[in-house]
Amino acid sequence: MNFTRLFGRRTAPTQQNVELDMKQVAAYANAMARRRGYVDDTAAMIARRVVFLERRGLPGLGSLHREVLTFHNEPLVSRFSRRRPDGSEGGHCPFFAGVDLEPKLDMLTARPPDDRLWAAAPSNALLLVPKLAEWLRPTGRRAVFWWLGEGPEVPGFIVVEGYRLHCFSRSGVSDALGVLEQARAIGFSDCPDDFEPTPTPRSGFCDKVTLQPRHIALMHDYLKG
Repeated sequence: MNFTRLFGRRTAPTQQNVELDMKQVAAYANAMARRRGYVDDTAAMIARRVVFLERRGLPGLGSLHREVLTFHNEPLVSRFSRRRPDGSEGGHCPFFAGVDLEPKLDMLTARPPDDRLWAAAPSNALLLVPKLAEWLRPTGRRAVFWWLGEGPEVPGFIVVEGYRLHCFSRSGVSDALGVLEQARAIGFSDCPDDFEPTPTPRSGFCDKVTLQPRHIALMHDYLKG
């Protein structure tokens, strides 16, 4: 497969940018989730999953902000239905999607990569990846999380091994994570020893993230709204 390693967010540090430690990341995520209407225990779970992504260089806060802002006019209970108000499927709450998929993960992550199974993607499907990692960790297994955009070719995938991730982007795809935000389908498979390209999931974690001031302002605007 013609894929290259993807490292996630890379924001150049400047004097204008804002650094957040992981406690601050968790506080913003928890506040946005509670503002959206999630109960306290669920908001705390969402915060942990956002921190999980941010510690691995992936845009957890941005994904959560888009999730709560894009669908702020839709009743939260409606977000838990895979069938959308317009009759289509997918685009539902990524946190509920994890609960819905959990009974099937053993079967889904045992499929060969070339015979992976697809499901309608929730909104901001990156937010589903920490759930897969949580489920995999006690099994000692690793799996591949795939996604599809508008076209027929897979733009990228993430190898998940416990709490370690390895992201790949198809060569020629400039924004595989951007495609993931609006994916129409997500897929799951096993990650056998002979899987290529050979994954070496990263174990190093970020202690801080760097955001542009406008991103901080947008989160504050949502919390004040």
